[in-house]
Amino acid sequence: AYNSAINFATNHYENFPVISILIPKHLRKHVAVIYQFARTADDIADEGNKSPEKRMEELNNFENDFTGSLNIISKVNFGLR
Repeated sequence: AYNSAINFATNHYENFPVISILIPKHLRKHVAVIYQFARTADDIADEGNKSPEKRMEELNNFENDFTGSLNIISKVNFGLR
């Protein structure tokens, strides 16, 4: 997952590659994951020429996928206790 986020962050046309030099190396992979999350939501919200309704549908799907992944993590962690 970290490699995917780092690849996304460094190959996206926005400014993560520039700002990342200011982030301590040991934190970059963690910040890349946060960046990927935020950038994806932002791209859904304002890239392309989709209708506002379609953007909201995609943002809701993105939110549901994210929330679902947290539920899975919670269940796995609970099972490990």
